[in-house]
Amino acid sequence: MHTHIGRGIGKFIEKELFKAENYVKICSPNISYSLSKKLFELLDNQVQIQIITSDIITGNNNSEQANSLAREIIEKYQKNNNLEKSPLQCKVISTKDIPLIHAKIYVIDGKCAIIGSANLTENSFNNFAEYVLISDDDEIVKKIEKDFDDFWLEIDSFKNQIMEKSKKGLFKKFKNKLSE
Repeated sequence: MHTHIGRGIGKFIEKELFKAENYVKICSPNISYSLSKKLFELLDNQVQIQIITSDIITGNNNSEQANSLAREIIEKYQKNNNLEKSPLQCKVISTKDIPLIHAKIYVIDGKCAIIGSANLTENSFNNFAEYVLISDDDEIVKKIEKDFDDFWLEIDSFKNQIMEKSKKGLFKKFKNKLSE
């Protein structure tokens, strides 16, 4: 286990996140275009991705690029009618249920877990003073992954949950999220 504090902590997260071989699980209220694009490239290597995020939109600097990316992903996965088996699963939590998902969790292949203050954004990764704890301890990783999985299931009970009921609607919400 090691920790990092200050600016530029994204290099430590990226080092672990983008070498995933099987799956990643991410909880982040904010997700930027370029990092989501890089994350979605893992799909080409058969890496499964689960994302929990909030429907709060905090900015739209990359909206045109994000919309384009979302359209590409929608078209690619619209062919797959079984959403449960889609390599990309995303749950967008409505602010009507929870004002903001504030947890930042990254689980990579069940071998590494990262928790801290850093969103999946360039500002968090490069500019803001952030704090992260990175662990490869089996017990800690399993506990953090179990917490993520429990929350993943709990989200289904939220009355206003925006999830895989409508893939097109889901990706529309996610597209809006990407435009941050």
